[in-house]
Amino acid sequence: MPPADAPIPAVPGIVPFGDDAVLADLREPAGIRAARRAQALASAIEALRQGDPRLGAPVPGAASVLVPFDPSGIDTAGMAALLAPLLAALPDD
Repeated sequence: MPPADAPIPAVPGIVPFGDDAVLADLREPAGIRAARRAQALASAIEALRQGDPRLGAPVPGAASVLVPFDPSGIDTAGMAALLAPLLAALPDD
């Protein structure tokens, strides 16, 4: 497993947050639309988490979602790969 400070593949909006979390940034201004999208992303991550013990409970924010993970089971690059399709599938409304 690469060190926590190793660069992760370029996945727009997914950035490391310490050694055991990533931040999925919606890259839009905070507001009602962004908050709804953050909640939708958190719900999708929660559904994924039910079958994947490496993931912690997602924490939605105004325009982002913090996603903790178990670094002994997955690294930031793996998290980026898991979350990228969920970000891409978010509705635009």
